[in-house]
Amino acid sequence: MTAVGKNDYECTKLLISDGADVNKFGSDCTGRNLTALLLAAANRSTDFVKILVTAGADVNAEINDGFTALSYAASYGQIELINLLVSVGAHVNNSSATARHSLPLIQAVNNNEIKCVEKLIELGADVNRISSNGGTELHEAAKQVIWYEKGHECVRALIQAGVDLVKADNSGNTALLVLLIRTSSYIIWKEKLSTPPHRGFDCK
Repeated sequence: MTAVGKNDYECTKLLISDGADVNKFGSDCTGRNLTALLLAAANRSTDFVKILVTAGADVNAEINDGFTALSYAASYGQIELINLLVSVGAHVNNSSATARHSLPLIQAVNNNEIKCVEKLIELGADVNRISSNGGTELHEAAKQVIWYEKGHECVRALIQAGVDLVKADNSGNTALLVLLIRTSSYIIWKEKLSTPPHRGFDCK
């Protein structure tokens, strides 16, 4: 895994040819417990992913919070890597994910990677998967929309894919209500920032 972390392609190939265990977990420089494939995906290193997959790397291996190689690819907008991983068996809907936020579609939505959202939907991602708080992917998109210039595109893609528009989360909020609350709060916040300071009398 050290060779992958150092971007040493030739050393990685040599270690694989010498029988290195490509599915062994180990800590990287940030303390994450990863396999070489997870690290390669996190580093957006498609060439490393290719040789590791060829060597038998588990494309559905997870770290403790449920992240898979596909989760990393989705969060970083790596369409080529998504196609590669899915073509060799990566699960678009990872039922064993320990945390729903780690699912590829959620990662794509949270990072406003619209092309990845569309690709994952095309590949069969479940847009109506329910989170622990009772919401769907549309609830997540609604929370993010104000922070991105084109955040509404993820909302549109999910709606076109058939997301449940009337599903309420555990607080009784539909995604539309979440969107209205967030947008209204943002407008009020911006108005406060643009309001000139009060120029009344100073109290001495």
